Amino acid sequence: MIYNAQYKCRLCGKIYDSCSVSNENIAIQNMLSITQNIRMKATVDEKSMHSCGNGNLGLSDFIGFVKEDSQLN
Repeated sequence: MIYNAQYKCRLCGKIYDSCSVSNENIAIQNMLSITQNIRMKATVDEKSMHSCGNGNLGLSDFIGFVKEDSQLN
């Protein structure tokens, strides 16, 4: 099952997918790495830059992983 990392821009409020991981265990390891401030080989960053549609640049926060719908695969 694929899990997509999602971020939310603080400036424009857009929620968007960034990268994906191949299974639940990797998603959990990434979440623990961020929440426990443990620096493992995390696939995702806690914060990211976002190019808002109007030319503004916003700061985005990692908000979690969303499981892809198996019917789409």
